[in-house]
Amino acid sequence: MTCYDLTVDDFLPPRYHRVKRMWKEAKATFAAEKDALKLASKGPMDQRLADIYTTEDHNDRRIRIISVLEAILERYKRQAMRSYVKRVNAFLLPPDGVHRTIQKLRLHTFGRGWSVFIQRWIIATIGRWGVKDFELDVEEPGVSLNFRKILDGSQNVQLERLVLSNWYIYFLGVSEAHQTLLG
Repeated sequence: MTCYDLTVDDFLPPRYHRVKRMWKEAKATFAAEKDALKLASKGPMDQRLADIYTTEDHNDRRIRIISVLEAILERYKRQAMRSYVKRVNAFLLPPDGVHRTIQKLRLHTFGRGWSVFIQRWIIATIGRWGVKDFELDVEEPGVSLNFRKILDGSQNVQLERLVLSNWYIYFLGVSEAHQTLLG
């Protein structure tokens, strides 16, 4: 059985995971401190006003830290996705005449902003290569998928198992390819 597992994580530097851990810790600390201050602000009025101003300054600093970490994470994601798109395009969208036998394919990717490429990969995977077992895991939900557009005109549909994570799926009518897939 020919299996491929192509994941964007292979292109993320180790620094990405450290920054992501710092980002999660900063958000968790911020939430915990916010909850603790809410509980502690039940004292005299003057103390509560002092706590509010101190809390606002502290919140602004925390929000700036979280924003900086988010910007760094987004930069690492963009760099990784550029490399990942080149690699997957070279693999799934080679020139005509190239034939591959792919029985199982798993793609793990970021979704937001990259849906055009992802749709092309799905068309190539299901329609051109005739993959039987296909998994597509998108880390960022909210990407839509139009199966009618993808499956119409596909001649080599042999799909037996399809796993889509974090996708909004819609069908616009039932075509022959849908009947084959859902059969």
